[in-house]
Amino acid sequence: MVTDAEKIGEIMKIKKRVAIFTAAAIILNTAAFAAELDDRYYLYMPQEISGEIDLTYSPYDTAEFYKYISEIKTALAQPGQDDFIRERLENIYNEYLKSVDTYYMAVLEADKHFNIENSAAVTSEYSTNSKLYEKFTEVLIDLVDSDYAYILRDILGYEMTEEEIEEYIKSAPTEEDLALEQQENELVQQYSGIYGDSEKSAELYLQLLDVRKQIAEKAGFQSYTDYINQSVYGRDYSSEEITEFQNAVAEYISPYFTDAMAAYYLSNMAVPEADMETVRDRIGDIMGKIDPELEETYDYMVSNDLYDFEYSADKNPAFSGYTVSFPYLKLPYIVTNPYTNYGSDYIDNAITIIHEFGHFSSILHDPINEEKYSALLQWQSVDTSEVQSQGLEVLAEKYFGELFGSGASGARYNAFLNRVSTMLDGCIFTEFETKAYELENPTVQELNKIAAEAMSKYYCTEVDEESAMSAWTTVSHIFQSPLYYLSYAVSSAAACELYAMSIDDYDYAVDRYMRLSSLGQSVPFKVALGMCGIENPIDDEAIKEISDIMGEKYALGYEDVKAESWYYPYILYTSHVFEAVDIKHFEPDVNITRGDFVKLLGRAEDFYYGIETDSDLIFDDVSAYSDEAVYISWAYDNGIITGVSDTIFDGDAPITREQLVAIMYRYAEYKGENTDADKKLADDFYDCDDISDWAELPVSWAVENSIVNGKDNNMFDPLGNATRAESSKIMTMFIENYY
Repeated sequence: MVTDAEKIGEIMKIKKRVAIFTAAAIILNTAAFAAELDDRYYLYMPQEISGEIDLTYSPYDTAEFYKYISEIKTALAQPGQDDFIRERLENIYNEYLKSVDTYYMAVLEADKHFNIENSAAVTSEYSTNSKLYEKFTEVLIDLVDSDYAYILRDILGYEMTEEEIEEYIKSAPTEEDLALEQQENELVQQYSGIYGDSEKSAELYLQLLDVRKQIAEKAGFQSYTDYINQSVYGRDYSSEEITEFQNAVAEYISPYFTDAMAAYYLSNMAVPEADMETVRDRIGDIMGKIDPELEETYDYMVSNDLYDFEYSADKNPAFSGYTVSFPYLKLPYIVTNPYTNYGSDYIDNAITIIHEFGHFSSILHDPINEEKYSALLQWQSVDTSEVQSQGLEVLAEKYFGELFGSGASGARYNAFLNRVSTMLDGCIFTEFETKAYELENPTVQELNKIAAEAMSKYYCTEVDEESAMSAWTTVSHIFQSPLYYLSYAVSSAAACELYAMSIDDYDYAVDRYMRLSSLGQSVPFKVALGMCGIENPIDDEAIKEISDIMGEKYALGYEDVKAESWYYPYILYTSHVFEAVDIKHFEPDVNITRGDFVKLLGRAEDFYYGIETDSDLIFDDVSAYSDEAVYISWAYDNGIITGVSDTIFDGDAPITREQLVAIMYRYAEYKGENTDADKKLADDFYDCDDISDWAELPVSWAVENSIVNGKDNNMFDPLGNATRAESSKIMTMFIENYY
């Protein structure tokens, strides 16, 4: 996530209006700017960094800030100080941003090296920054109330009305506001120190509920939920739409949860190994395949050390990863917290990096960075931001074969389970938090009951209150970023819309995503999606469509494939390369045709390695417009298949078991694998005399490498037809052995 848990207050309510106004102006000029930049997506390009970026934390020295404050207050009372006031205002602004950067450096230091001393530094810097913010706000109010008010109008980019100026002044935080924010921040800091202790965390949350209700009341809101949705996150959809979304998720997505969990564990047959540097570089490679501008951005991140992907037992256990933005430096930085040291299983770590890089790109290239006072103008839509991260995850899935090798199937279900869980958890914790903030004098028991009911509803299984307490008290967002989880849920739905789009036209989906990423952080969720041609993903009809796509593309919901069948794990494992007959049927016992098997083989090669072929089709019975044409051409070019004659492939004919094994054998040869085998293994079958001479070595090789087995009564059945279920197992075993 983009961290804003310890956000430094709101800069006036008017800031939202200005942010949207500024974003709209930037968007209207997008076409002209893009033409000048050779149709680039990212209009704002950061400056080249000369030298090493020092993000080492040291306490902020306030001397310069207060010196400039004193000077500008004196100048505001005098005529003819226009240039001096502009200069000092910029000085004050820059010093304030430096203090914000310092605060986030303290946060990074505390998260990388978690201890009492570093946590205390975070609290101290927050206190310092709050005081500076108060003084900075006083200067802005004094400016509005002076003869130099036009300077502020210039900064904001449009003429303020008298009513807006009044609103501007009234919205300045009082000492009581800042004291409540300080109290909230101190409680949040305490959470990291008691993370994992359910009872202490629950009691701490009760205190947070009380403080946050006071914050909302002071801001003029009847409920804290409304305050967060409107004033902090700027959500451009109503509470009624949220309820519709939650009901649709409960109806259409919840039934997948148990199956998604089982699918992940069943498909996670091969666990890849790689070190951190290898994972980092592989992700860079696939970013380039998604879009060259993503690769440029990734290289910028790596070459300037704007990341920390290392495993360390010293890191704060209460976070998995986030992207922080340093407003003075105008640079984002990613820090992740791998729960393992890569090596034996790097899937979760890699997906987290991809997710956070989606944030990194949109922050680095945010068009508002071009504005001199960008931090004053910028206002973040967290929902849009989360689509920018989750959208990149779904586009990266096309290249999971290159990233994870034989672990790609497990990685796909990992990512799929994340999307399902994200929607469910987003609804669960939104429901939990909303009800928690509505309670008068809540107790821990009441909170546990609400959590248990919500979890039981969305997980479609009974969850007791004790288990619910263990769960909700370890969800750091509830404490650090209240009601943020809804952003994960709606953005996951939007990402699923993008995934559906990519199935029909991957390049088009990439174009939609890059347009979204280039908008930056300040465009509201529904507005941003509409501008990029992504349909509203949070109504009932959209969630139903997403559910159907999930069932088809992840082999869940087939009416003719039972979970207890022997072939179920193999159908799951190959679901990314083996197409079903239709959305509800796989037809496991139907004989596979020659064309479909070559298509299966070609899709697997394309997914894991990519295929190229320049050859024209030589078979008269294969249409150049058919789905399997490119795969048949590739396989023929590389000596993996032959036709039944020089001009006929006979793709609709069922493939025999010995033909299938021979194709796999030649495929292994093509890949440079060792295909030596003891030919006597074929002789061990009762029906060995039925095995063709040319198939004896392929059969022996396949048996020796556990790619195929015999049938009952020690029969190989070489002339029998191979079924679709058998083909899924054979492809699974080959991938595990050689990918």
